[in-house]
Parts: sequence; C-alpha cells; structure tokens
Amino acid sequence: MACSGGNYNFKLELGALKQQLNLTLKDYKGWIARNPNRASDVESFFKILAYLLPGRIRGNSTVLPELLYSTANVISFWHDNILRKELELAAQRARAERLAPRDHQNGRVSHAEEENIPSTSTASSKKDQIFKIQVTLTILEYFEVFLEVAAKRIWGDVGRWVIIFVMQSIKAGLRAALLFYYKVGLIRSPAIPSFERSKYLPHRIPAEPDVVFVLKHSGRVIRKLHASPPMHSRDWNVPEIPLSQFAERNLPRDKLLAEMIHISRPICHLVSLGACGTSSWKPWLLSLAMDVGSLYLHGDPLTANKSEQTELRKRTFALLLYLLRSPFYDRSTKLRLISSLESVGNRIPLIGNLFLLLAQAIPQWQSTYSYVWNDF
Repeated sequence: MACSGGNYNFKLELGALKQQLNLTLKDYKGWIARNPNRASDVESFFKILAYLLPGRIRGNSTVLPELLYSTANVISFWHDNILRKELELAAQRARAERLAPRDHQNGRVSHAEEENIPSTSTASSKKDQIFKIQVTLTILEYFEVFLEVAAKRIWGDVGRWVIIFVMQSIKAGLRAALLFYYKVGLIRSPAIPSFERSKYLPHRIPAEPDVVFVLKHSGRVIRKLHASPPMHSRDWNVPEIPLSQFAERNLPRDKLLAEMIHISRPICHLVSLGACGTSSWKPWLLSLAMDVGSLYLHGDPLTANKSEQTELRKRTFALLLYLLRSPFYDRSTKLRLISSLESVGNRIPLIGNLFLLLAQAIPQWQSTYSYVWNDF
C-alpha cells in the first residue's frame, strides 16, 4: 500500500511539473511573439560568443564553439517557427471573423469550425511529410559542422570523413525525395529559410489558400481577382503564403537535370576525394564543373519565382568559395590572402588587430568549412 501511495504521489508531482512546464513554454512563446527583436539579440549574443571562443579554450578545441553556434541556430529556427505559426493563427482568426456572420446567416457550419475538424486528406498528409523532411534537412545542416569536428576529435580523420559522407548521403536522399516524389521544385538551402523578422507585423498576415494560387511550372504566386483588397488599402506587394501551404511544382526537364546534378555534387566530390586524394585537382574541378553546369541548365534566373531567384543567386555567389577550397587555396589563395591581411593589420592601428586575428583564424576555418557543402 505504501508503495502504491508513493507511486501515486510521484505521478501527481510529475503531472504538476508537466503542467508548469507547459505554462512556462506558453508564456515564453507569447514573449517571443511580442518581442521578436529581443529574441534576435539573444541569438546573436550566443553566435558572437561562439566566434570568440576558438583559441581561448584549453587544447584549442572547436567542439564547444560549434555546439554553441549550432544550438543558437536551432533556437533561432524554433523562434522563427513560433512567429510563423503566430501569423498563420492571425490569418485563421481574421478569416473566421470575416466569414462567421455570413455562415451563421445561411445556417451552415462556419469555416472556422470546419478548420477545427482533423484533416485526413492526402494533401494534408503530404504537406506534413514535406514539412518534416524540410525540418530534418534544416537541423542536419545546422549540426553537421559540430558532428564533423566532434567526430574528428573522437575518431580522428577517418571518423570525420565517415560522418561527412553519412551526413551528405542522408541529405542527398531527403532532397531527392522532395524533388522526385513530392515535386517541390528547386530545393533551397537551408530547406526552411530564416524568417524575416523585420517584416513581422501583427497586421500583416500571410495570404490564405483561397486568396492566392501558385503556378505549377513557374512557381509564381498570383492573387485571385475576388481577393483583391480595396484600392485605398492596396500595397501592390506579392502576397505572402504560409509555409505550410504546398503547391506541386513540375520542373522542366533541363531544370530537373540541374537539380539532380546539384543534389549529387557533394557525393561525387567526396567519392572523387577518396579515389584521388585531397591534394588532387580532379575533385575540385569535378565539383566546380557540376556547379557551373547546374547553374547553366537553370537558365535565366529572372524566369523563376522570387524564392528560386534568391536560391540561384546564393549558388552563384557560392562559386567564390572555390577560392578557399583545396588544392586551389593551398597553391594560390592562402599566401596572397594571409599576407594581404597581415600587411593591412600591421599598417592600421587598433582596427588592424582585427585583420591579424582574421589572418590567424582563416587556416582553421578553411580546414573545417571548405568541405561542408552548404550553399551559403
């Protein structure tokens, strides 16, 4: 009896603790929704701390700074999702307020009530699956550098390359599923982009599915004629659609081939590194050729929608990173870059110390980040 009484009290305490945690989490989410800029300041503080820690820890370890930076990214991602959901809830409330009088006059169940009914449709299930894959890809991209440096510290270079290959294989498989099975079109990196908090305003809510539609081939967002606001309240901006809204995107054959090349490029580069070695030019040239070929097959970025234009622009600028990848970096960029930074640092007082610190940090950054195949 005493044992059962103790278990009962433990369950009560556990239930009370869980309830308190839920209330605290709810209050925290409300605070984030009301103060997005304060949340950004906190995230920036942890990221800056992660930049300052390398070289100041015993053993010159980069594991803790990378863990701190990755955690800050995941927290920022969580905050972004809180703000996105807040906008979607605002859109649902506005829609319910607009449609409720008409539905009650007609004696029908309101749309707000219909939205509370669990959806078991195939489309809804597909959206959930896509969102889960995108979340997984985003978190993998945030933590892959930490996993790489941790594996190198525990298992050496062999463990590091094994982790890199496993991570890139998982990412390539998930991206291929999004491209061929779910037909999401051009795949962004990260899969779920950062939320533009400067545009977060309570009165600016994302467009609803019955207000816009997305063209299948171009991916452009078009506002329906019946959903146009009055002339005096129009801002002539492209409607914003919620992240959860999914529109199937059928890419033309050349753009589909371009995405296939882009997805397989990290794996091809790693296999080539294993076959030819890190000092060979063949992996470097193969990867560069695949990147340039993918961008060429995509054609003119102006024919794509806004999000795809942003992604293609990022991929184009990412070509500059080949200047920091071996063997080009070892044989050409390293000496010129570091000597230039040291020269500037020795000539300019005060601010010159920043250039000298940068010159010391670049070799370490290059050895870690030059093989992380994110499109920055």
